[in-house]
Amino acid sequence: MAHSFARFRKPALTEGEDEKKTSTAARSFKTLEVDGRKVTLRVFTPAGEGGSKPAVVMVCGLLWFGEGILGFIGLNFNDAFGHALARHGLACVQIHTPQRHIAQTRVQELALALCAPVYLVPGLRFLLLAADVLMLLTSRRDVWLMLVAVVLPGLVDAVLAASLAVPMLLMGPLGWLFTALFMIGGLVLVPALHFAFRMGQYLMGELDLTGEGRRDYLKEVEAAVSWAEENASALKSDGRLVLCGYSSGGHVAALYGLETCVAAKDGRARSRFEAVVLVSGIYDLRTKWEDMRRFLAPAMNLIFKDILGADTEARRAAASPAAVVQSPQQKALDSNCTWWILNARTELLGLPLLEDILFASAGFADGLKAKGAPVRRAQCGHNHWLLIFGFPAFAASFSATLKGTEGEEEAEKVAE
Repeated sequence: MAHSFARFRKPALTEGEDEKKTSTAARSFKTLEVDGRKVTLRVFTPAGEGGSKPAVVMVCGLLWFGEGILGFIGLNFNDAFGHALARHGLACVQIHTPQRHIAQTRVQELALALCAPVYLVPGLRFLLLAADVLMLLTSRRDVWLMLVAVVLPGLVDAVLAASLAVPMLLMGPLGWLFTALFMIGGLVLVPALHFAFRMGQYLMGELDLTGEGRRDYLKEVEAAVSWAEENASALKSDGRLVLCGYSSGGHVAALYGLETCVAAKDGRARSRFEAVVLVSGIYDLRTKWEDMRRFLAPAMNLIFKDILGADTEARRAAASPAAVVQSPQQKALDSNCTWWILNARTELLGLPLLEDILFASAGFADGLKAKGAPVRRAQCGHNHWLLIFGFPAFAASFSATLKGTEGEEEAEKVAE
């Protein structure tokens, strides 16, 4: 059974029903089935008749540390990309693959352990636990579990701390001892409640400890692309497609693009995609570093193992677009399909070491060029999250570069 924080939104709409309309774009939902599992597409269509621009299939990432409330926020955040594209005449079909971001990750337990000093502070320690649990929520039942395991104990903890503070001081050394024990008790209480919450998720079948529930995200993207191809009229597009990806969705889109945007044997054959647009993507999962990054390698290896099952350097390389494009097995790429690689000015607010680990794109761009693909690079926004405010300007200029099929046919006649 698939679990997602997206289930917290209002009851599912009728197939194809519009949930939100504006004067320039409309949003609707479409449900597909891949390997027996439901996949929801968020579809954004431009106002008016359309028909002169391609549609964009956009792979959106949420989080690599679980779904939770941040995943819910991510869904609405990613909607801004869809609306920006639709406002400029480009229908957008968004697919999210949150189930590959496994709710169980040992990195989160490690992060909680590193915050152990906070366990000593009554009240505040439960705010930390609440933040931890909010990242782990995957169903409505988890909300009730959070109330029992976090909210109620937290209120009791805060009330006791406030009501006993003065009496404990007046009792002298004995009161100080009780206060110290009350504080130290947090070192046991917080991990115990975290474990209780996780155990509750496990008993409800929500926790994937083995990774067996990982979905084939490339197959899901293929299903989204096929749906877009079959529904050009509903999308108000001219039948052409653009592949797009953001964040960890950029990682997926890059791998999918390397498989599908290969040079055609018939030079006159049309490419499946008009262009590929990758926004702040993750292109290299390899961790065989020799500089300062090597100290972060164990943590990154743990992340990639929990999320993707990439527990060896060979598997991390196989899941790295930067490594795949440079491999001898990679076929030549279509010279008619331009790859746009967009990065923010400072992806992670000026943390160069982590920026280089997660968002370095130069090696991937060089590999694309070596395989014959046209590559264009651009800056978009201030950082990984605020770039959404700069994306509409890119969408406008990008849309202007895409000639309609009628314009292309006229250009071909002139050329002949």
